[in-house]
Amino acid sequence: MVLILSHEEVCELLTMDDAIGAMEAAYLALGRGEGVERPRNHTYVTIEEPHLRYLFKSMDGIVPSLGICALRITSEINPFKREAGFLRTFKVPLRQEDVRGDFWLGLVFLFDIHTGALLAIVPDGEIGKIRMGASTAIAAKYLAPAGAEGVAMIGSSWQAEGQLEGLKAVLPISRAKVYSPNRDHRRAFAERMGEKLDLEITPVENAEEAIRGMDIFVTATNAYEPVFKGEWLTEGVHLTSILHREVDEACGTRPDLVVLNHKLKMMDYFPAGQTYCHWEAEKMERWPELAELVAGKVSGRGDRKQVTHFLNNGGLAGAQFGAVGYAVLQKAKAKGVGREVPLAWFLEPVHN
Repeated sequence: MVLILSHEEVCELLTMDDAIGAMEAAYLALGRGEGVERPRNHTYVTIEEPHLRYLFKSMDGIVPSLGICALRITSEINPFKREAGFLRTFKVPLRQEDVRGDFWLGLVFLFDIHTGALLAIVPDGEIGKIRMGASTAIAAKYLAPAGAEGVAMIGSSWQAEGQLEGLKAVLPISRAKVYSPNRDHRRAFAERMGEKLDLEITPVENAEEAIRGMDIFVTATNAYEPVFKGEWLTEGVHLTSILHREVDEACGTRPDLVVLNHKLKMMDYFPAGQTYCHWEAEKMERWPELAELVAGKVSGRGDRKQVTHFLNNGGLAGAQFGAVGYAVLQKAKAKGVGREVPLAWFLEPVHN
Protein backbone atom coordinates (compact mmCIF):
# COMPACT_ATOMS: atom_id res chain seq x y z
CA MET A 1 0.00 0.00 0.00
CA VAL A 2 1.04 3.60 -0.66
CA LEU A 3 0.24 6.20 2.00
CA ILE A 4 -1.01 9.60 0.85
CA LEU A 5 -1.05 12.54 3.26
CA SER A 6 -2.57 16.02 2.99
CA HIS A 7 -0.85 19.30 3.81
CA GLU A 8 -2.98 19.68 6.93
CA GLU A 9 -2.01 16.20 8.14
CA VAL A 10 1.68 16.91 7.67
CA CYS A 11 1.30 20.13 9.68
CA GLU A 12 -0.34 18.21 12.52
CA LEU A 13 2.33 15.49 12.55
CA LEU A 14 5.61 17.31 12.00
CA THR A 15 7.48 19.24 14.69
CA MET A 16 10.73 21.19 14.52
CA ASP A 17 12.30 18.80 17.03
CA ASP A 18 11.40 15.86 14.73
CA ALA A 19 13.09 17.57 11.81
CA ILE A 20 16.22 18.60 13.70
CA GLY A 21 16.76 15.07 15.02
CA ALA A 22 16.13 13.41 11.66
CA MET A 23 18.27 15.83 9.70
CA GLU A 24 21.18 15.84 12.11
CA ALA A 25 21.36 12.06 11.70
CA ALA A 26 21.18 12.47 7.91
CA TYR A 27 23.93 15.12 7.91
CA LEU A 28 26.10 12.85 10.04
CA ALA A 29 25.64 10.01 7.55
CA LEU A 30 26.41 12.29 4.60
CA GLY A 31 29.48 13.63 6.36
CA ARG A 32 30.71 10.07 6.74
CA GLY A 33 30.15 9.38 3.06
CA GLU A 34 27.15 7.11 3.65
CA GLY A 35 24.45 9.06 1.79
CA VAL A 36 23.78 10.08 -1.81
CA GLU A 37 22.49 13.40 -3.10
CA ARG A 38 21.62 14.74 -6.57
CA PRO A 39 21.83 18.50 -7.08
CA ARG A 40 18.60 20.42 -7.39
CA ASN A 41 17.69 21.13 -11.03
CA HIS A 42 15.41 23.86 -12.38
CA THR A 43 13.96 23.57 -15.89
CA TYR A 44 12.37 26.76 -17.28
CA VAL A 45 10.42 27.85 -20.32
CA THR A 46 8.69 31.16 -21.08
CA ILE A 47 4.93 30.79 -21.50
CA GLU A 48 2.26 32.89 -23.20
CA GLU A 49 2.80 36.09 -21.24
CA PRO A 50 6.40 37.28 -21.76
CA HIS A 51 7.01 37.95 -18.07
CA LEU A 52 5.85 34.50 -16.93
CA ARG A 53 7.97 31.34 -16.71
CA TYR A 54 7.04 27.73 -16.15
CA LEU A 55 9.43 25.97 -13.75
CA PHE A 56 9.77 22.25 -13.11
CA LYS A 57 12.03 21.63 -10.11
CA SER A 58 13.39 18.27 -9.03
CA MET A 59 15.86 16.87 -6.50
CA ASP A 60 16.47 13.50 -4.89
CA GLY A 61 18.62 11.83 -2.28
CA ILE A 62 19.12 8.56 -0.42
CA VAL A 63 19.55 8.09 3.34
CA PRO A 64 20.74 4.46 3.63
CA SER A 65 20.47 4.36 7.43
CA LEU A 66 16.72 4.98 7.06
CA GLY A 67 16.33 2.77 4.00
CA ILE A 68 14.74 5.75 2.23
CA CYS A 69 15.05 7.43 -1.15
CA ALA A 70 13.18 10.72 -1.65
CA LEU A 71 12.24 12.53 -4.84
CA ARG A 72 10.86 16.05 -4.48
CA ILE A 73 9.24 17.81 -7.44
CA THR A 74 7.35 21.07 -7.98
CA SER A 75 5.38 22.33 -10.97
CA GLU A 76 4.87 26.09 -10.87
CA ILE A 77 4.55 29.40 -12.67
CA ASN A 78 7.57 31.37 -11.46
CA PRO A 79 7.91 34.98 -12.72
CA PHE A 80 10.40 37.69 -11.80
CA LYS A 81 9.40 41.23 -10.95
CA ARG A 82 11.02 44.20 -9.26
CA GLU A 83 9.54 45.13 -5.89
CA ALA A 84 10.81 47.48 -3.16
CA GLY A 85 13.98 48.10 -5.16
CA PHE A 86 15.00 44.44 -5.63
CA LEU A 87 14.48 41.81 -8.31
CA ARG A 88 12.36 39.07 -6.76
CA THR A 89 10.83 35.76 -7.82
CA PHE A 90 7.21 34.84 -7.11
CA LYS A 91 5.14 31.69 -7.34
CA VAL A 92 1.78 32.04 -9.07
CA PRO A 93 -1.07 29.84 -7.76
CA LEU A 94 -2.36 26.99 -9.94
CA ARG A 95 -4.37 28.29 -12.87
CA GLN A 96 -7.06 25.60 -12.96
CA GLU A 97 -10.80 26.25 -13.19
CA ASP A 98 -11.58 23.45 -10.74
CA VAL A 99 -9.17 24.82 -8.09
CA ARG A 100 -10.84 27.42 -5.89
CA GLY A 101 -8.44 29.61 -3.93
CA ASP A 102 -4.65 29.91 -4.00
CA PHE A 103 -2.88 26.55 -4.16
CA TRP A 104 0.49 25.28 -5.37
CA LEU A 105 1.78 21.87 -6.43
CA GLY A 106 4.80 20.25 -4.77
CA LEU A 107 5.18 16.57 -3.90
CA VAL A 108 7.63 14.28 -2.11
CA PHE A 109 7.78 10.62 -3.19
CA LEU A 110 9.30 8.23 -0.64
CA PHE A 111 10.73 4.88 -1.78
CA ASP A 112 11.99 1.83 0.12
CA ILE A 113 15.56 1.18 -1.06
CA HIS A 114 15.41 -2.48 0.06
CA THR A 115 12.30 -3.40 -1.95
CA GLY A 116 12.09 -0.64 -4.56
CA ALA A 117 8.46 0.04 -3.55
CA LEU A 118 6.80 3.44 -3.43
CA LEU A 119 5.89 4.05 0.23
CA ALA A 120 4.23 7.45 0.32
CA ILE A 121 3.29 10.62 -1.56
CA VAL A 122 3.41 13.71 0.65
CA PRO A 123 2.94 17.47 -0.02
CA ASP A 124 6.27 19.27 0.15
CA GLY A 125 5.30 22.65 1.64
CA GLU A 126 5.46 22.20 5.40
CA ILE A 127 8.35 19.75 5.11
CA GLY A 128 10.20 22.28 2.96
CA LYS A 129 9.81 25.06 5.49
CA ILE A 130 10.64 22.96 8.55
CA ARG A 131 13.68 21.24 7.01
CA MET A 132 15.14 24.66 6.06
CA GLY A 133 14.61 25.88 9.61
CA ALA A 134 16.11 22.68 10.97
CA SER A 135 19.30 23.06 8.89
CA THR A 136 19.66 26.61 10.19
CA ALA A 137 19.19 25.31 13.74
CA ILE A 138 21.80 22.57 13.31
CA ALA A 139 24.32 25.04 11.90
CA ALA A 140 23.61 27.49 14.74
CA LYS A 141 24.50 24.81 17.31
CA TYR A 142 28.05 24.83 15.92
CA LEU A 143 28.43 28.41 14.68
CA ALA A 144 26.31 30.79 16.79
CA PRO A 145 27.91 32.63 19.73
CA ALA A 146 27.33 30.95 23.09
CA GLY A 147 24.21 32.21 24.84
CA ALA A 148 22.92 34.07 21.76
CA GLU A 149 19.59 35.71 22.64
CA GLY A 150 18.78 38.23 19.90
CA VAL A 151 17.82 37.51 16.28
CA ALA A 152 17.45 39.97 13.40
CA MET A 153 15.11 38.72 10.69
CA ILE A 154 15.51 40.26 7.24
CA GLY A 155 12.33 39.04 5.60
CA SER A 156 8.90 38.13 6.91
CA SER A 157 8.13 35.30 4.52
CA TRP A 158 6.67 31.89 5.28
CA GLN A 159 10.21 30.51 5.12
CA ALA A 160 11.29 33.14 7.66
CA GLU A 161 8.87 31.58 10.15
CA GLY A 162 10.72 28.26 9.95
CA GLN A 163 14.07 29.99 10.34
CA LEU A 164 13.08 31.69 13.59
CA GLU A 165 11.35 28.58 14.92
CA GLY A 166 14.48 26.51 14.27
CA LEU A 167 16.75 28.96 16.08
CA LYS A 168 14.36 29.17 19.02
CA ALA A 169 14.48 25.36 19.32
CA VAL A 170 18.26 25.24 19.92
CA LEU A 171 19.25 28.62 21.39
CA PRO A 172 18.04 30.74 24.35
CA ILE A 173 16.42 33.29 22.01
CA SER A 174 14.48 35.89 24.02
CA ARG A 175 13.98 38.73 21.53
CA ALA A 176 13.90 39.41 17.82
CA LYS A 177 13.49 42.25 15.35
CA VAL A 178 12.04 41.87 11.87
CA TYR A 179 12.33 44.01 8.76
CA SER A 180 10.68 43.55 5.39
CA PRO A 181 9.69 46.22 2.85
CA ASN A 182 5.97 45.60 3.46
CA ARG A 183 4.99 47.20 6.78
CA ASP A 184 1.83 45.12 7.14
CA HIS A 185 3.74 41.88 6.51
CA ARG A 186 6.41 42.58 9.12
CA ARG A 187 3.84 43.61 11.70
CA ALA A 188 1.78 40.49 11.06
CA PHE A 189 4.93 38.34 11.28
CA ALA A 190 5.88 39.89 14.62
CA GLU A 191 2.42 39.32 16.05
CA ARG A 192 1.97 35.79 14.70
CA MET A 193 5.42 34.42 15.53
CA GLY A 194 5.66 36.29 18.82
CA GLU A 195 2.54 34.51 20.01
CA LYS A 196 3.56 31.12 18.59
CA LEU A 197 7.06 31.16 20.09
CA ASP A 198 6.31 33.25 23.21
CA LEU A 199 8.90 35.73 22.01
CA GLU A 200 9.27 39.51 21.98
CA ILE A 201 9.44 40.50 18.28
CA THR A 202 9.71 44.13 17.17
CA PRO A 203 8.97 45.19 13.57
CA VAL A 204 11.41 47.88 12.38
CA GLU A 205 11.80 50.26 9.44
CA ASN A 206 15.04 49.04 7.84
CA ALA A 207 17.59 46.23 7.84
CA GLU A 208 20.29 48.18 9.66
CA GLU A 209 17.92 48.91 12.52
CA ALA A 210 16.98 45.21 12.66
CA ILE A 211 20.56 44.00 13.12
CA ARG A 212 21.53 46.59 15.73
CA GLY A 213 22.30 44.86 19.03
CA MET A 214 21.44 41.37 17.76
CA ASP A 215 23.63 38.24 17.92
CA ILE A 216 22.24 36.39 14.89
CA PHE A 217 21.22 37.79 11.51
CA VAL A 218 18.90 35.85 9.17
CA THR A 219 18.03 36.67 5.56
CA ALA A 220 14.92 34.83 4.39
CA THR A 221 13.54 36.63 1.35
CA ASN A 222 12.59 35.98 -2.27
CA ALA A 223 15.19 38.50 -3.53
CA TYR A 224 17.51 37.63 -6.40
CA GLU A 225 19.80 40.54 -5.50
CA PRO A 226 21.71 41.25 -2.26
CA VAL A 227 19.59 42.59 0.58
CA PHE A 228 22.39 42.21 3.14
CA LYS A 229 25.85 43.78 3.06
CA GLY A 230 28.98 42.18 4.45
CA GLU A 231 30.01 45.54 5.88
CA TRP A 232 27.15 45.16 8.39
CA LEU A 233 28.81 42.14 10.01
CA THR A 234 30.31 43.02 13.39
CA GLU A 235 32.48 41.14 15.84
CA GLY A 236 30.97 37.94 17.26
CA VAL A 237 27.80 37.73 15.11
CA HIS A 238 26.43 34.77 13.15
CA LEU A 239 24.70 35.19 9.77
CA THR A 240 22.35 32.72 8.11
CA SER A 241 21.23 33.27 4.51
CA ILE A 242 18.84 30.91 2.75
CA LEU A 243 19.78 32.09 -0.77
CA HIS A 244 23.28 32.98 -1.94
CA ARG A 245 21.83 35.82 -4.01
CA GLU A 246 20.47 37.55 -0.88
CA VAL A 247 23.95 38.50 0.36
CA ASP A 248 26.81 40.37 -1.29
CA GLU A 249 30.33 39.11 -2.03
CA ALA A 250 31.68 40.53 1.23
CA CYS A 251 29.53 38.02 3.15
CA GLY A 252 31.84 35.35 1.74
CA THR A 253 35.08 37.11 2.70
CA ARG A 254 34.33 39.14 5.84
CA PRO A 255 33.42 36.17 8.12
CA ASP A 256 36.12 34.10 9.78
CA LEU A 257 34.19 30.95 8.86
CA VAL A 258 31.64 30.30 6.11
CA VAL A 259 29.84 26.95 6.03
CA LEU A 260 27.79 25.82 3.02
CA ASN A 261 24.86 23.47 3.04
CA HIS A 262 26.47 21.71 0.07
CA LYS A 263 28.94 22.09 -2.78
CA LEU A 264 26.72 20.49 -5.39
CA LYS A 265 26.36 22.36 -8.66
CA MET A 266 22.69 23.26 -8.90
CA MET A 267 21.70 23.91 -12.51
CA ASP A 268 19.06 25.95 -14.29
CA TYR A 269 18.05 24.78 -17.78
CA PHE A 270 16.47 26.99 -20.45
CA PRO A 271 15.42 26.56 -24.11
CA ALA A 272 18.05 26.37 -26.88
CA GLY A 273 20.49 24.54 -24.62
CA GLN A 274 21.14 27.49 -22.31
CA THR A 275 22.24 26.64 -18.78
CA TYR A 276 23.16 28.51 -15.63
CA CYS A 277 25.24 27.15 -12.76
CA HIS A 278 24.48 28.66 -9.34
CA TRP A 279 28.06 28.48 -8.07
CA GLU A 280 31.59 28.83 -9.34
CA ALA A 281 33.64 25.80 -8.29
CA GLU A 282 36.49 27.83 -6.80
CA LYS A 283 34.08 29.57 -4.42
CA MET A 284 32.55 26.33 -3.23
CA GLU A 285 35.82 24.55 -2.68
CA ARG A 286 37.16 27.04 -0.17
CA TRP A 287 34.23 26.58 2.22
CA PRO A 288 33.29 23.44 4.21
CA GLU A 289 29.85 21.79 4.21
CA LEU A 290 27.45 21.46 7.12
CA ALA A 291 27.70 17.66 6.87
CA GLU A 292 31.46 17.92 7.45
CA LEU A 293 30.81 20.10 10.49
CA VAL A 294 28.30 17.64 11.98
CA ALA A 295 30.65 14.71 11.31
CA GLY A 296 33.50 16.49 13.09
CA LYS A 297 35.67 16.82 9.99
CA VAL A 298 35.89 20.60 10.44
CA SER A 299 35.60 22.79 13.51
CA GLY A 300 32.84 25.27 14.27
CA ARG A 301 33.11 28.61 16.04
CA GLY A 302 36.44 28.99 17.79
CA ASP A 303 35.74 31.96 20.06
CA ARG A 304 33.17 34.62 20.95
CA LYS A 305 34.76 37.22 18.65
CA GLN A 306 34.57 35.23 15.42
CA VAL A 307 32.14 36.15 12.65
CA THR A 308 30.41 33.11 11.13
CA HIS A 309 28.10 32.61 8.16
CA PHE A 310 25.91 29.61 7.34
CA LEU A 311 25.04 29.81 3.67
CA ASN A 312 21.95 27.63 3.41
CA ASN A 313 22.26 27.52 -0.37
CA GLY A 314 19.29 25.43 -1.38
CA GLY A 315 19.95 22.65 1.06
CA LEU A 316 20.93 19.04 0.71
CA ALA A 317 17.34 18.89 -0.36
CA GLY A 318 16.89 15.28 -1.41
CA ALA A 319 18.42 13.92 1.79
CA GLN A 320 16.56 16.53 3.84
CA PHE A 321 13.20 15.60 2.33
CA GLY A 322 14.07 11.93 2.80
CA ALA A 323 14.96 12.28 6.48
CA VAL A 324 12.07 14.56 7.41
CA GLY A 325 9.62 12.74 5.14
CA TYR A 326 10.53 9.45 6.82
CA ALA A 327 9.87 10.99 10.25
CA VAL A 328 6.43 12.12 9.05
CA LEU A 329 5.71 8.70 7.55
CA GLN A 330 6.54 6.91 10.80
CA LYS A 331 4.32 9.21 12.86
CA ALA A 332 1.47 8.91 10.35
CA LYS A 333 1.59 5.11 10.54
CA ALA A 334 1.73 5.13 14.33
CA LYS A 335 -1.30 7.44 14.55
CA GLY A 336 -3.27 5.95 11.66
CA VAL A 337 -3.26 9.23 9.74
CA GLY A 338 -3.70 9.49 5.97
CA ARG A 339 -5.22 7.22 3.37
CA GLU A 340 -3.78 4.21 1.59
CA VAL A 341 -4.08 3.27 -2.06
CA PRO A 342 -2.91 0.03 -3.68
CA LEU A 343 0.73 -0.09 -4.77
CA ALA A 344 -0.55 -1.99 -7.82
CA TRP A 345 -1.96 1.30 -9.19
CA PHE A 346 1.62 2.46 -9.78
CA LEU A 347 3.08 -0.78 -11.17
CA GLU A 348 3.52 -2.02 -14.72
CA PRO A 349 4.37 -5.42 -16.26
CA VAL A 350 7.27 -4.03 -18.32
CA HIS A 351 10.46 -2.10 -17.63
CA ASN A 352 12.75 0.27 -19.54
